[in-house]
Formats: sequence, C-alpha cells, structure tokens
Amino acid sequence: MSTLISNEEKISIKNAFAQQSFRDVADYDYIAARTLYKNQCFDQFLYFTQQCIEKYLKAILLFNDKKHISSSHNLEPIMQKVLEIKGIILDKDTKEFINDINGLDNVRYLSCPFWADGEILLKLDKAVFDLRIFCKNKTLLPSVNNSKNKNKLGKYYQKSGKVIFSGELERILENKSDKYKKLRENLIWKNFRYGKYIKKKFSFSNRKWGKNPIFFQSTKEWNKEAFNLLSEYIFFSKNDKKIFEKLNTQKQ
Repeated sequence: MSTLISNEEKISIKNAFAQQSFRDVADYDYIAARTLYKNQCFDQFLYFTQQCIEKYLKAILLFNDKKHISSSHNLEPIMQKVLEIKGIILDKDTKEFINDINGLDNVRYLSCPFWADGEILLKLDKAVFDLRIFCKNKTLLPSVNNSKNKNKLGKYYQKSGKVIFSGELERILENKSDKYKKLRENLIWKNFRYGKYIKKKFSFSNRKWGKNPIFFQSTKEWNKEAFNLLSEYIFFSKNDKKIFEKLNTQKQ
C-alpha cells in the first residue's frame, strides 16, 4: 500500500506533535499551576499539576517512538513505560511525586476527598525540571548511565538555565518583552529550578489544605445514601465509585 508520508516524515510528524501538543502545552500548564498556587487557587493548582506531568510523560514516550493509546489519565502506567526506555532515569523524588498526584483529575469536580501541603509546589518544580531533561528528540537525549551521572547533568542544566534549547520555558525566561513579563514572573516566583540566578533559599509558607465532598460529611450510611442519590442525577466514573467505597468503608 502506497503512502504519501515517508519514514523520515513520520519521525518529524511524531516529534513535532510531541513538542507542540505535549511538551509546549505542558510548559504553559506548569506556569498556570504556579500562577494558581501563588494566587491561592489551590484546588485548580492541583488539577494543572496533574495535567502538566501527564503531558511531559506522554511527550517523552512519543519522542522515543513509544505508543500509549489510552483515554485513561492514570499516570502510573505512563511513568512505567517511560522508565523502560534505555537511558532515562528519574529521581526517586520525582517518581514518588508522580505517584502522590496520580488521580488528581478527581479534584476537577471534587468527586473525592483530597489533602495537600505547601511543599507540593517545591516538589512540582523539581519533578518538572527532572522530566524535561528527557523531554526532547531521542537523538538529542543526554547520555545518562546512572543516578550519579544524571545528578551532575541536572546541575549543569540548572546552571546553564537551558534544559531544552527550543523549550517554551526557556523562551519565556529569555524574552524580556512585556508580552512575557507576567509569565516569567510566575515561573520564577519562589522557584529553585528556573530563573536568571540559582536561588539558595527563600521564605516559604507551608500552606495546607483539603476538602471533602458532601457525601463524606456524615455517617457511613448517610454518605452512601447521599452518593447514591447524586448518582441518579450525575455521572460518577468507576474510579470515583471505587474511591468512595474504599474511603467510606474506612470511615470511623
């Protein structure tokens, strides 16, 4: 069967989509998350945190010609596929952070309880920096043999300020026009990883917050009846129902 697209073009198409639709969008999701945190829109911060991490992971897969055809937003299987790629090593903190935020799409509708603390912003910055080291064309991937070698590479990138030479974050940091002023301000605000100068320390308020939906505010029996009532009017995913049953069973 003849095709209009050559093998070289197929690679270019996949790399272009990985950059434009995953990595570049993730860069703006990341800045959006930081902006929301800065302005105390914490629930929305959590949602965009999950969104940017998911897109960075999917970008790495596509840049490395790996398939992931699924409508699920579960980050665990995506991360496992990334870790199977030769030469990609993620920090332990990054892997733990991804597991911690997995499933935060539920925050969008407050369909299950959640709790978080202010250090999540610092963890997000570190995870994004770590993921973006590998978020590029596989022919341009750095040579990483072990964690020690990877840490040296990370320090080099942090000092140079360029993890990706064509990345949106790097472009925003370099562009001094008014168009990017607010984006740059929100990117470097209390950020150890990105900025003109590497920050050693800053004052940071460890904010804590959490919420319970209406069907987690009374006895087990009342909660179940309330959840079933709402299920007659709105859609709850299988995961929502699974979480409800698990947490309501544990409720004292």
